[in-house]
Amino acid sequence: MPKSPWEYTRREWTRLRPLVDSYKHYRHQIYEAHLLRRPARGGDVADAINRIRGSDVILTVAFNAPGKIAMQAALLKKFVPHALYVVLDNSSDDGIAGEIARVASAAGAPYIRLPPAPWQGREAGRSHALAMNWAWRHVIATGKPRAFGFIDHDIYPVVATNPFAPLQDYAVAGRIWYRPPRWHLWAGFCFFRFDEVRQRRLDFGRDWLAGVDTGGRNWWPLYRYLDPAKVADPGLRSEAIFPDVSADDCSVERIGDWLHEGQFKDIRPELRNQKEAVVQTRLQAVLRS
Repeated sequence: MPKSPWEYTRREWTRLRPLVDSYKHYRHQIYEAHLLRRPARGGDVADAINRIRGSDVILTVAFNAPGKIAMQAALLKKFVPHALYVVLDNSSDDGIAGEIARVASAAGAPYIRLPPAPWQGREAGRSHALAMNWAWRHVIATGKPRAFGFIDHDIYPVVATNPFAPLQDYAVAGRIWYRPPRWHLWAGFCFFRFDEVRQRRLDFGRDWLAGVDTGGRNWWPLYRYLDPAKVADPGLRSEAIFPDVSADDCSVERIGDWLHEGQFKDIRPELRNQKEAVVQTRLQAVLRS
């Protein structure tokens, strides 16, 4: 939803900004409802639904990176062995999608090739949100797991951990993003107890009109009824990975027991490939340990 009427200034009202925002919002909602009705391009949706029933489920939205999925699958098997891992493939390249399907099959993970998304590049957050909403509607709500969570494809557990444990005490857990007067769980690390959210009309979309990113539209059906002080947030800290480069210029993130390769700002092109190689080397060492 766009901002509430009382969140607009008098000047914005005189310029009819609330009406324009509402029109843009509902136009997008109608378009997204059409996109959500499309079937999967590949994989076995029925198998995923059957396997998640009554389980703790971790879903990842894959995008053109089979190596990351292979590493994530191996580390989840080692450090979160009780959870079922599901790969939602949002890749734009058919050949790479085939590689990810083979990686998922080798790992014993349910695999679904999602319908194509119309957004890429700077609008990739909308594509990611659409993937999450598609999974909620077609897989999770039908399969009825005990609990479920979404993680980015470049987040890896590095010690034995159980991200579902906090759900014994509260309905949701994960990394909190504050967007006053709202808050929401970051879409790359968020977990939910299914019986607490099954009746909610969840919407993992983003809404810049209200100042929220991917996952933020759940403010209206879910988060506004919850207390962020009761949410188990593992915290976040940045860590430099090169001795002569500051964390501001190139870093990984530690989210509790997890390592996040991504970085929310552009890094120098010459560091990008070096960073990925260093991270993969570290993770290989973790697997061997």
